[in-house]
Amino acid sequence: MTRLYTIVKSFNAKSADGKTREFKPGETLWCDLEQQGGHMFKFEKIGGRVEWFVDRRTFEERCILK
Repeated sequence: MTRLYTIVKSFNAKSADGKTREFKPGETLWCDLEQQGGHMFKFEKIGGRVEWFVDRRTFEERCILK
């Protein structure tokens, strides 16, 4: 199930093509926890079409369910 998350602490993530971006507090993300595997999380920014990847611990520590 895809859920909405809000960033509470900045972090960097990489896109599938290797670009790095800083995500900042207040930004909103879509993430489907049922489709996650291993230590990397895949998510999308609201209004974006690029998938981003970050380690599971960072996602859990810096994002909260909206």
